[in-house]
Amino acid sequence: MLNTFQTTKNTSIRKTLVVCAAFLIFFLLFIRLSVVQIFMYAAINKAVRQMVIRESVEMPKRGDILDAKGRILATSVKFYSLFLDPTIIEDYDAVKEKLAALGIKLKEKSLKDFGNTAYFPTGRDLDYETYTKIKAEKLRGVGFETKYLRQYPEGRLLSHILGIIGRDGQGLEGIEKIADSYLAGESVKTVSFRDARGNVIPETIIDKNRLRGLNVELTIDKNIQFIAEQELRKAFADYKPKKAVCIVQKPKTGEIL
Repeated sequence: MLNTFQTTKNTSIRKTLVVCAAFLIFFLLFIRLSVVQIFMYAAINKAVRQMVIRESVEMPKRGDILDAKGRILATSVKFYSLFLDPTIIEDYDAVKEKLAALGIKLKEKSLKDFGNTAYFPTGRDLDYETYTKIKAEKLRGVGFETKYLRQYPEGRLLSHILGIIGRDGQGLEGIEKIADSYLAGESVKTVSFRDARGNVIPETIIDKNRLRGLNVELTIDKNIQFIAEQELRKAFADYKPKKAVCIVQKPKTGEIL
């Protein structure tokens, strides 16, 4: 009888201990959840947004500078800048090998070399052909950003008039600076989301053909300008002057060409 009573008592104690342990675990989980929800919410929400939501600025194509007959003197050519997202790359060796086959060599030996970043620009500007080849591989964790590089098809012709732009795309000298507000256009801030497969889904669709600055047309004819600069260079070579000026006019009307 005593043994039965002792066994019942021990069973009761064990049940009590189990219930207390379960209650303690539940209480600790509740405290932990409360801490996460109340005190760590902002940090967690920020981290999730960084992983899922990406904000970027779509830069417009800078307008062209044209001569009096509409021929291009300065234009912007689209290039694609390659970046990696190490957080969603599954097989880094395969990605590295396929990029190397297309002439893009990565110095990083493994994913650990990237640290905790979800955005790693490679600093490589790609032409459209290379861009399409890489995109066709559908490599997870490989993305592209578009950028425009300023080019002057006529070389140094009219360079003292056209001027230059800086790395940020802003005009620094000449027509590039004077007409910067017309040429530059307006940038557009965009938001995109990334699904579980790493696919980027834009929040809004932008017609990039309309995202560009205005063209500026000069009164200068590039052919006449070429002849004038050629004659000036010849004069400098023959007579070694300190300074020379050339003005081209229509002889009958005096119009400055």
